[in-house]
Amino acid sequence: LRLDIGPRDVEQGTAFAAKRTGGKQPLPMDNIVQSVNEVLDEISEVLRGRSSEHMEHVIQPLPGFVENDGEWSMNGEVKEGHIYELPFDGTDAHAEVIERTTGLTFLGDSTDEYADERPCHMSGKPTKRRVLLAKTY
Repeated sequence: LRLDIGPRDVEQGTAFAAKRTGGKQPLPMDNIVQSVNEVLDEISEVLRGRSSEHMEHVIQPLPGFVENDGEWSMNGEVKEGHIYELPFDGTDAHAEVIERTTGLTFLGDSTDEYADERPCHMSGKPTKRRVLLAKTY
């Protein structure tokens, strides 16, 4: 948020708020702190909404893995610019196989578990744990 306050604005008792999300609006100087906080709340809501919408398109389920004679392979491919999620309750060795095969890095656990248990991508054990992976640079 940028506040523009010129000599005419001071005479009129207003400041102009230019939002990062677009648009300008006058704010009364007599309660500028409250007005700024309200505008910042509006901006936060818009940015959170945009972020959530973007993440819905970016986060994808990781293709499944298959083990044949001790060799793991992935059923599908990893696309650039995506974050992948998977149910994971495997070992460090399983995590290493996933990282080596995909070129992705474990980012950590999601803040939202799966609502219902799902089979782990590697071990098959039921888990609600949702893990995120992505390409790191």
